Amino acid sequence: MSVREMKVKRNLKITQDDTGKYRLSVEISKEESLSSFDKKRVYRGTRDHLTQIHERNAENSIDKRELYYELVEEKEVPLEEFRLKAVDEKRKQYILDGLLELLYLISEGKMYDIDLNPFNFIVSTTDGRVKIKAFFREDRGIYEITDDWLLGVKKLIGYFLVSDTKFSEDNYEDLRPKDFYNEMEDNIAEQYLKIMRSSTVDQMVKDWFTDKVYLQLKGFQPVMSKAEKPKDVTSLNEALKLEKEETDLEKQERLDQEEQEKEDAKGKKEKGKGLFSNPMAKWGLLLLVGVFVVSILIVKFTGGGKDEAPPEELPDEERTIVNVEEVNEQFYEGLLKAAVQKYDEASKIYKEMTEEDINSLGEDEQVSVYLTYIKAKQYEDALDIMPDGAETMVKYLKSREMEDEILKIESEDPVIVFEKAILDKEWEKVIELREDVRDREERRPIIMKAFVQSGDLEGAIDYIENTDVRLKDDLKKEYNSYAKEKKVKKKEKNKNMKKIDDIKG
Repeated sequence: MSVREMKVKRNLKITQDDTGKYRLSVEISKEESLSSFDKKRVYRGTRDHLTQIHERNAENSIDKRELYYELVEEKEVPLEEFRLKAVDEKRKQYILDGLLELLYLISEGKMYDIDLNPFNFIVSTTDGRVKIKAFFREDRGIYEITDDWLLGVKKLIGYFLVSDTKFSEDNYEDLRPKDFYNEMEDNIAEQYLKIMRSSTVDQMVKDWFTDKVYLQLKGFQPVMSKAEKPKDVTSLNEALKLEKEETDLEKQERLDQEEQEKEDAKGKKEKGKGLFSNPMAKWGLLLLVGVFVVSILIVKFTGGGKDEAPPEELPDEERTIVNVEEVNEQFYEGLLKAAVQKYDEASKIYKEMTEEDINSLGEDEQVSVYLTYIKAKQYEDALDIMPDGAETMVKYLKSREMEDEILKIESEDPVIVFEKAILDKEWEKVIELREDVRDREERRPIIMKAFVQSGDLEGAIDYIENTDVRLKDDLKKEYNSYAKEKKVKKKEKNKNMKKIDDIKG
């Protein structure tokens, strides 16, 4: 068994056992492990960019945990190993495609922050495409783009674009981008020189990818609920005062803010309700909605063809910057309409597509159609595209304070029927359907309330004892209101309140 270690920010290890199987690992404190739940998860939008993470007690330290990932045999290898075999231009293209995509999404605040440690990456061909994935990441996005971070990006890219064994974990900390540049072949050196001179990752991506691919990356769906573009505090941007330049959207946000301040000064009643009363938040949400629709069609890099060959056996093919899977013209036209929030027009275009065309779309493309139908308030059409999309639909409508729209959805889907029952206060139906919907934390108080309002206090007690005893105080308040409304006799009420007090936990 061989173990290689590289400590840049954290000490990451690449372990290869006697059978040739690889494992990536890193040790963290037990305090850190409390937030590692998000680190384990790979969402639909991130499975091409992040590996799974498993967690266990560290072997040699009782106060640490080990995060690790076992690489899929013959389908995944550490990028550190792959770079040594990437002696031709095509394989270097794979590396640059994947790294730039991943680093761009991080720099835009759309993806979790990752360690810029060369041992933190793998190359994968598990789905027939070459993808670069990161192993260890934070449970949040990057906060600021600093000079050190940007230098780390350039250095990391340079390291993986050279196949010389004289560059390794032993001297990585002492190396600089120019050290790699001096060892590169002409074509790669020319591209890397552009990267070295770039003041942003955005500029690197624009120089490398086609316009179409760049726009697809720009529209990638943020994977974090509170995604925020990191502040650029690099010295060049500060010197050029680039952050003071207004985009059209920023200008509109500023004008809206000024208008709102004038209205407040005159004592006018604040418009809207909740989140939508803040113009900055409103325009930010509109932007995210537009991004959300376009984002699902994330660029799909070409790789090893349909035979899913491992990286070192990838067949030769014509050199291109990036190959994007062919897109149905009607679908693409609809996507463009949706990108500028013309959802009704986009939905009409999608409805002109044949069932065969719709079925031929990839999963992510069908999700784009589904989201467009939701924005156009054509909920039944959305569920036709994604029969399992009811949960997402409900979550979307609730997040935008549009619960009344749920009542308009004509569907027998249990999720829709359940949510309608809540809005109509049909408590027995809520109880009946509780097992048919996901057990979400925000649903538990409602189900508890349904038991109480149905006159089944024992059922309510049993429910929270088996799901969430933290609802004990909420149950007391709910039953107290119920007893007052139903004029429950004092003796019976006190008896029942004692039952609630006896709940342990």
